[in-house]
Amino acid sequence: MVILGLLLIALAVIAILGGVFLVDGGNVEYFGMDVPPVTLFVVGALSVVFIGLGAKLMASGTKRSIQARREHKQLEKLAEQRQADADPGREA
Repeated sequence: MVILGLLLIALAVIAILGGVFLVDGGNVEYFGMDVPPVTLFVVGALSVVFIGLGAKLMASGTKRSIQARREHKQLEKLAEQRQADADPGREA
């Protein structure tokens, strides 16, 4: 999920930078195509949506990863306790 989030953000950044640096003064030429100004506005709006969605995906992926790490650590601790309880002569 984190990788998908980063990919969406990168795609949006490329679209925004293309709109900022590739548009000529009066002529709207976006990545080699003549487009109406409304299309450029829609590309900008979609870029904002993609950035928000990418950030949300990254946050949820990170949260899920942290939760899995905590659960794994807790399971390891329980397994060590169980092993120590099963073999009382062994030092932990």
